Amino acid sequence: MIALEKITKWFDDRRLFNDLSVDIVEGNVLCVVGPSGSGKSTLLRMIMGMEPPTQGRVLFMGKDIYRLKPGARAYLRRNIGMIFQDFRLVPFLTAWQNVGLPLKAVGMPISRINARTQKALDAVGLSQMSEKLPASLSGGEQQRVAVARVMAMEPVVVLADEPFGNLDKSSAALVMQQLLSLNKRGAAIIVATHDIEIAEQMNAGVVDLSKGVEG
Repeated sequence: MIALEKITKWFDDRRLFNDLSVDIVEGNVLCVVGPSGSGKSTLLRMIMGMEPPTQGRVLFMGKDIYRLKPGARAYLRRNIGMIFQDFRLVPFLTAWQNVGLPLKAVGMPISRINARTQKALDAVGLSQMSEKLPASLSGGEQQRVAVARVMAMEPVVVLADEPFGNLDKSSAALVMQQLLSLNKRGAAIIVATHDIEIAEQMNAGVVDLSKGVEG
């Protein structure tokens, strides 16, 4: 499904990783671990089509996403859901509207948008806050809205950048359960985290960037 082929990434005179190759197939759970600044978020953005590698290729469904025209790349990204560390919620839209926005953007019928939005908000325990704007929600609640937005998309790949960092223990367990439920339906889950225990709890494979990567 996704292949990183001999990826190297430089920022000015700093190399984050070198000659990195990873294959991710349907149903995989993978944790990208390492301290702040080790390149975890950068790796997720590469897979999302937002950050080209300095060298190497990123293949999604056999296509080199950085050789595609922008429209074709955007079409492929409809199959990828990303939970950003800073949530990326639209401030003037309610929680309900934020969750349904990607579905509206692809022209899904309103009845299906409503059904998926309700199901996703129920799953993260926020159905009673569906009409609230992001500014009136706590950081943990905003994180759960961001998770619900991806859940409603039902993507084949989920990228999650520190998805548990703003959550208390019970909310983190709920979000992990929902990510793993997506995985049980066949989605590949890729989580960037500084906490190696997350990988153990999710029974995930590990890419460790703590000392850089050579192959």
